Amino acid sequence: MHRRLTVAAVAAAAALLAGAPPAAAHVELESSDPAQGAALSSAPSAVTLTFSGPVAANPESVRVTAPDGSAWRVSDVEASGSVVTAAVVAAGPAGVHGLAYRVTSDDGHIVTGTIRFTLARPAPTPPPSTTAPVTTATATAATITTATITTGAPTTTSAAPVSVATPSAPAEDTEDGGGLPAWFWVLFSAVLVWGALWLFRARRS
Repeated sequence: MHRRLTVAAVAAAAALLAGAPPAAAHVELESSDPAQGAALSSAPSAVTLTFSGPVAANPESVRVTAPDGSAWRVSDVEASGSVVTAAVVAAGPAGVHGLAYRVTSDDGHIVTGTIRFTLARPAPTPPPSTTAPVTTATATAATITTATITTGAPTTTSAAPVSVATPSAPAEDTEDGGGLPAWFWVLFSAVLVWGALWLFRARRS
């Protein structure tokens, strides 16, 4: 009796297991560019991550770090189905770099990981900008022009009193009577008065 019950329980359990749907597998990374352990002669301009199922990404889903800890500039992070792409601008020295990712699958599971690849050469240094010297030269020219105008203004102002003072001397002489001193006219008037009085007394005598 006990044997029959045991066989029946095993059969029922087997039937339940056979009818149960298979457990859904979590999404995982299938491939990447650059690949895990890749050795690159030059820095890539973009990275690609391919997963086993659809995922969602955001601007913080992809990060690339150089050996000295400096971060590459990452932009335009996009997820299309199971593929995530991002544009990158390299920074830092040569050596082993880390490409870290963090995406979300359709079932809400967070998928994270890091891909290690080696860069044979350091990231190129951006060329120096030529805007600053041009601006400096323009500012210098403006300063010279301002200094020239400022220096020329006193010259014009100082010349004006000279031209005004020159005709003022003869004008004052004309008012004094043709260039004769004032004491001469006072003495001349006194002589005329004295002469007139003398003539008047002489006639009365």
